[in-house]
Amino acid sequence: MFIAQRADRARRVRRVFLALCLLPALVLAGFAAWRLSPWHRESFRRRAAAILGVDVSVGALRHLRPGAVAIEGLVLGGESQGAVLSLPRAVLEITAREVRLHAEAAEIAPAGASLLSRLARAWLSEPGRFLHDVVVDVGTVVPARVPSAALSGDLSSVPLRIECVASPYGRAIRVHAGAGGEDGFVVQSFVGGAEESSRLEVGGTWSRMLPVGIVAACLGWTALPEYVGPMATVSGAFTATDEGGGWRGSFSGVVDGIDLASCTAGSPLVAEGRVRLDVDRVVIQAGRVAEATVRVAGGRGVVGRGSLDAIAIAFSGRAPAPSTMAPDSRVPYDTLNLRAVIDERGIVIEGPAGGSPIESGGQGLLVMPAGPVPVSRLAWALSPAGVPSVPATSQSAWLLSVLPLPRAATVPPPSAVPKR
Repeated sequence: MFIAQRADRARRVRRVFLALCLLPALVLAGFAAWRLSPWHRESFRRRAAAILGVDVSVGALRHLRPGAVAIEGLVLGGESQGAVLSLPRAVLEITAREVRLHAEAAEIAPAGASLLSRLARAWLSEPGRFLHDVVVDVGTVVPARVPSAALSGDLSSVPLRIECVASPYGRAIRVHAGAGGEDGFVVQSFVGGAEESSRLEVGGTWSRMLPVGIVAACLGWTALPEYVGPMATVSGAFTATDEGGGWRGSFSGVVDGIDLASCTAGSPLVAEGRVRLDVDRVVIQAGRVAEATVRVAGGRGVVGRGSLDAIAIAFSGRAPAPSTMAPDSRVPYDTLNLRAVIDERGIVIEGPAGGSPIESGGQGLLVMPAGPVPVSRLAWALSPAGVPSVPATSQSAWLLSVLPLPRAATVPPPSAVPKR
């Protein structure tokens, strides 16, 4: 009797051991194996791609603690899109109300502006898709495929903090130069009531050199980084509002590192060099530049002889050149210095002290007319000879979509029309 009771007790102890020790250990081991497996990484990738609406690739995952994951080789964009945004190393933390992403560095390609624009607008307008507040801390933001040695000190050391927060009145995206930085801007959406429409507001001040792709993403001018080059940066003060009829607002500041080769790529014009654009004031109405005063300055570069002739013809200026120079020859220049005023009358381009805006060896290469010419002449200059100028190239199409419309001709009222 005693021996039977002992055996029964041993069986009960084994069952308790299996239930409380061995089975949980096996479950935990299986769970750990699942987290380390490629199937878990694929599941994570698919969830991220479904939320972001873009192809996502992940190199490796490592769970640091509950709710925290270290990610290596996080890339947004696929074979058809290219790697538009890359984070070599990042840590993702998820709580009940907030998602935090910490990254040492981020590389953004020109197409990344379009992706950032889509994600920003989706977060502002689709609360059902993004249920958490989001905070992103990035130590360094650099253009992709650009050698780090070529980056300016400001650009290569800009730490960014992006906060996506929600309130009962709408949603906002705040971008700061590091945690607690004074530089920053806000993109905010307001939910309209029964008697008012929804609106989107952007405003801020940025004294550091911010990659142009981020600013372009906020304004929806996603083609801008492609036309000014991946090294271009922006600083200044701006404010704008969109209530459904296009942006209206103003900007003043600096656009530096503009690549002339990118500006003229795909057009018949040929130019090489880098320039700086000092914007005294730009006024935007209904998504178009209503008026602008800018100054352009650059050092040594190269311009095509045929390009000077095309600009001179388009703007009715003069391009003095020795007769021995072939149309396809390239002319080195020493300085590029001009002031441009744009409004509904057209565009006025002036060189320093009324001289030539581009000089080589102390001699002017181009003489511009004194009065305004229609902004459509820019499309002429960017169009191949013998081809309709509107829109002959992607640059001319984009420029004509954002530059001022010509002043409408005055039409007399019906009472003033003479009767036959």
